[in-house]
Amino acid sequence: NTFIVTVPSWRATKDVSHKYDLIEEIARLHGYENIAPQLPVLPTNLPEENLERRRKHEARKILSLALNCNETINYSFYSAQTVKNCLLEEHSHLKIENYLSEDQTHLRTTLLPNLLKNCAENSKNRPVFNLFEFGRTYKKQSAFFPAEEKWLGILSRIEKKQAGEIFYQIKGITETFLKEFKIPHISINKAQSAPAYFHPGKAAEITINKEIIGYVGEINPLVQINFDPAAII
Repeated sequence: NTFIVTVPSWRATKDVSHKYDLIEEIARLHGYENIAPQLPVLPTNLPEENLERRRKHEARKILSLALNCNETINYSFYSAQTVKNCLLEEHSHLKIENYLSEDQTHLRTTLLPNLLKNCAENSKNRPVFNLFEFGRTYKKQSAFFPAEEKWLGILSRIEKKQAGEIFYQIKGITETFLKEFKIPHISINKAQSAPAYFHPGKAAEITINKEIIGYVGEINPLVQINFDPAAII
């Protein structure tokens, strides 16, 4: 019951290096069709459900089917000029040492800059649309690695003649999404201190049990001019 096998020199390099490789050769010569099929003995329990993945799919359905939003996927970087265009502080960003281009020098701390670039590009073909993105942001901290957070960003673009309605439109989209997504104990109130890229007087805080989880509002006119001066976004 013992075999002494010598592997030919032309098969000896990374081709036949283990007993299973020899078993495969025997099976091939014997004929795979002559081997009776047999199910492997494996556990049949279903894997644990990935709740985050399921909820993300649910959110996509609400945004795309119920709220007429289109999903966009962006890189996790933007340029130093983009940081300035959004009235953000460059020192709060992590700069990449071996960046590939001048457009990808800083890790993003918010999804908004890239969404604004998507908006400006798409506005060349369509005057009205809604975009959303799921993505990570990266913030400096004392530890070696940055703090990674997962965010959902939604952006709505309308024509200038509808400018007075934009805040209520995006607020309505947000409220409908939160309702359909069934998030309890949530409220939207006037922002006391919103990020600089929001309009100073047209921004609100989204809170759960008095904890701020996001913002909704119009884009600061200065930021708007930097990205898409022909639109209200």
